[in-house]
Amino acid sequence: MALLKSKVKSFLTGLQKDKVRDDSQINKDDIHQMQPTDLPRCRDDPKKTEEIIQEIKDYYFEEGCIDCSQRELESLGPEINMTSLEERIFSLKTRDTAVYRKIYDLVFSNYTAYVQELENVTMLQVSLQDAARTCVNARRSLKSARQGVSHGGLGLLGKHRKRERLHSLLDILKTLKTLQRTDTRLKVLLEVNYMLQFL
Repeated sequence: MALLKSKVKSFLTGLQKDKVRDDSQINKDDIHQMQPTDLPRCRDDPKKTEEIIQEIKDYYFEEGCIDCSQRELESLGPEINMTSLEERIFSLKTRDTAVYRKIYDLVFSNYTAYVQELENVTMLQVSLQDAARTCVNARRSLKSARQGVSHGGLGLLGKHRKRERLHSLLDILKTLKTLQRTDTRLKVLLEVNYMLQFL
């Protein structure tokens, strides 16, 4: 009896681990390589497949660590009837095949959308890279322009100061010229006054 239960558990564990892989491990190449001929020979009627899946107990779809083989062994009870055991094994195989068929159909029905979304994501990545390059180039151009404006501003300021110094120098020259004229006139007046004193 223990040997029989061990064999049943081994079989059920194999059913649980066989065929269906984690979604994160399915990639584009795997989908291309999957062919309908790789599926077990089972009912291809979608309605029948749905009916079989609907018959599966809810606890098989619960998240978390569920030991399905242990549940099946517990459901057998202490007395095992070979006929009912064979029927149960056939039922589990049928359900396993139906679930695999459903997963296969869902993957292939969404394959086109998956490829399109993948292309959209790729295009978005390219657009973001182009935008990043544009931003970097714009910042560099802005920095260069700012430096050019700063240098140009310093040049204008230097010219303005030079012009102010020239204006100041011109004013000084005008003042000196005025003083020179005044001095000349004073000298003339002094000479005239001196001459008048002698007369």
